[in-house]
Amino acid sequence: MMFMILLFILLLFVDQYTKYLTRKYLVVKKTKKYFQLQFVRNKGAALGFMKKHPKILMLINALVLVMIAYMLYRGYKLQEPFIYLLALVLILSGGIGNNLDRLWKGYVTDFLKPGHKKMPYFNMADFYILLGVVLLVTSEWLYDIQ
Repeated sequence: MMFMILLFILLLFVDQYTKYLTRKYLVVKKTKKYFQLQFVRNKGAALGFMKKHPKILMLINALVLVMIAYMLYRGYKLQEPFIYLLALVLILSGGIGNNLDRLWKGYVTDFLKPGHKKMPYFNMADFYILLGVVLLVTSEWLYDIQ
């Protein structure tokens, strides 16, 4: 469990530090062939969902994060597979990272965008959540998680 706690702290630090660097130094759009860097204030969830209701969004996120934390605790106690626990740590650290932004700044700092025009901007926390969901689905598929 100590490894998962340290990983959680590291992931949260990387997320918050990259957002800090973005707010401090990334003023203009920097375009590369396969991705773009730009400071974007996202007041909603994915694709701007619920941007007009930030308090409700934070409450829903907080409730989901409490559920994820409980699943992680229970999974550890039941000695669930590593991939399952890793998935939950990724989702938890990403969710808390974005909620901290909403709480402290009133928006989530996004800054990365794949080269495709229709893709939204995202941040490290979003990447953690996406990777965590993929691993969670994979662990459910590979193992019979209770």
